[in-house]
Amino acid sequence: MIRGKSTSEKTDTGIVVADCRSAHYGLKVGAALGTVEYRMRIDALRLYPRYYVIEPWLTDSACLSTFDWVRKAAPFLVTSGPEFLSGANLNSDHGISFIPTSWSIRSA
Repeated sequence: MIRGKSTSEKTDTGIVVADCRSAHYGLKVGAALGTVEYRMRIDALRLYPRYYVIEPWLTDSACLSTFDWVRKAAPFLVTSGPEFLSGANLNSDHGISFIPTSWSIRSA
């Protein structure tokens, strides 16, 4: 029985950014014959500049056997322009992902 499709997003140094699994959304394929096509869309990732790679893979329902794993299937580069978010230019030293925050200052 096929469990479903998973996709790992990794940095250029192999750090996993996300592990997106169809099982996280309750998608189960069951027994399948012939060609099965999976489509997945990532709505938004706020990644800092660096190289990343997407690696789709397919396993059985217990995740014991890997049927297919396309290593380094889709490498891509995230860049930033001058004054990204009205601040300093960022690079991979700033981390992996931008996390929106709000700040305030109050005198004590």
